[in-house]
Amino acid sequence: MRIAVLSTEAEQIADRNIARTQGWPFFDEHDEDGLRAYDPEMVILLGWYVNDLQRMWKYRWMIAEVPKVVVLWAGSDILQCYDFLQAGAKQMFKDLKTDRFCHVPEHEWMKDELKKLFDLDSTDPLVSPVPKVFDKMPTPEEFTASVYSPMMRSDFYNLPMIGEALDGSDIPSIWYHFAFEYAPVPYKKKCDRRFAITRDEYEKVIADSSCAVRIPIHDGLSIGAAEFLMAGRPVVTCHDMPRYPKMIKGELTAEKVLNAITRIKNGEFVSDTVQQFYRDLFDPAKYKMRLQERLQTRWGSLSLDG
Repeated sequence: MRIAVLSTEAEQIADRNIARTQGWPFFDEHDEDGLRAYDPEMVILLGWYVNDLQRMWKYRWMIAEVPKVVVLWAGSDILQCYDFLQAGAKQMFKDLKTDRFCHVPEHEWMKDELKKLFDLDSTDPLVSPVPKVFDKMPTPEEFTASVYSPMMRSDFYNLPMIGEALDGSDIPSIWYHFAFEYAPVPYKKKCDRRFAITRDEYEKVIADSSCAVRIPIHDGLSIGAAEFLMAGRPVVTCHDMPRYPKMIKGELTAEKVLNAITRIKNGEFVSDTVQQFYRDLFDPAKYKMRLQERLQTRWGSLSLDG
């Protein structure tokens, strides 16, 4: 089966995590001729709705003749859909219930949201794979907190609150984002810099970190959190994750963030069982089989290899 991966705002995950690990070609909005020439029998869409209406309609046009469309729903897509619906754009979602679409959410709670928003049935959840499964890493000599900090989404990740928590402490931190977003800065562990790292340098960030601080407004289960957990690095989060309960409960405050980091500094760790669970859950070698199982519940007998 000719399968193509198409994305808008999630190119990094769609390309590096899915397309490259599964051997499928990746296309973006600038390569509509390439997608048409490839003539896919199935398109896998990721990050479709994290966009403005004009660009989203372009993607609808690009997949208009594709027989099967798999929509991988992320939490940000759900939030954006609420905005679109409030703007009166419900009509553009009507065809999502047709037989050519299969909807695969990242998390269980999204199944209820898709049903409530569009009366859509969806498959069991499936997370995107990681490019590399990390083994447990040695503990760094200096306790250091790591913060993923894309500059355009500081509110989504509650970055001001994390900054407030760390500014009042003596805990060093690494603030990073990925180099495709901005001009890269050569990475060398240093606690007063924001680094635009390459994907190859990302493993060094994890190795230099004692924990990750990730408190987004939703979606506690992220690829970034999973990569830290499988490497044996605790994650400060305000959302429950599979086999890993949230460290911050109740109202989110800077004091609670700092207290959670301090708990890790004082000895809280990630068990070997949890580390292995996340290696398995995000294993790219198992992704195609798991995706195929979900698509078969929608379309019956189907093979992604043939």
